[in-house]
Amino acid sequence: MLPNDRTTTDGAAGRPAGISKPQKGLLQRRGFFWSIVGAVVAVVIAVPLAFFFWGNGGTAAVPDGFPAQEQLPLADGERIASSDPDGDLMSVTIRVDDAEAQQAAVEQMQAAGFWVTGQSGSGPIGHVVSMSSDEFTARLSFSHSEEAGYQIKYMIAQR
Repeated sequence: MLPNDRTTTDGAAGRPAGISKPQKGLLQRRGFFWSIVGAVVAVVIAVPLAFFFWGNGGTAAVPDGFPAQEQLPLADGERIASSDPDGDLMSVTIRVDDAEAQQAAVEQMQAAGFWVTGQSGSGPIGHVVSMSSDEFTARLSFSHSEEAGYQIKYMIAQR
């Protein structure tokens, strides 16, 4: 305070007389509330997205409009995910027993009238086979990890 200032102070706090302790701003007082609201909104959005992208615990149904088993045979195994995000490209992910079951999936597709149009990689990790029939195109992606086991992801589009 300047020596010529005519205001008095309230003593130890050193504030001018009549001025109370500074208050927290409105946003600071409500910050905790809005943090909780934000967390709830994030959970409400994240849970449905997790089910959409990662399936629902082994009971994933094939998308509506997915070809019949005779048209497009799926490997025997646990369906762990499926999606049809835009109606044009459907996918189903199946956990199978081993690498032989992955190879058998290609043979099943060929028996149903599909032919191989391309492939990359080899073995159960990172192997992709592109196939076509008169009605559908398909891409089978094979993967394997200790945690997830052997998997086949079918990506299907109508021609």
